[in-house]
Amino acid sequence: MMDLTAKCMATKGYPFEYTLWWDIPITDPSADNPLPESPAKYGTPAYEALYGDPFADDYDPQTGAGCDGEARSQLTNKEFAPAN
Repeated sequence: MMDLTAKCMATKGYPFEYTLWWDIPITDPSADNPLPESPAKYGTPAYEALYGDPFADDYDPQTGAGCDGEARSQLTNKEFAPAN
């Protein structure tokens, strides 16, 4: 899902990087910021590209669900598509 989201964000001109939980470096718990900050902060154009309209259907990119919703929609359609 993260690969689909990253590709969608790239087409919209925004970087999207993710870190798998097992790749998070073990650091001092008192460290200020062990991971890089996301450019998709609430209220920014990158956030809107990622999450879309807050009133949109969660998995429907046609209603403005954003890249996260588009990725979820693609996965859902593949997983639950009827077999012929």
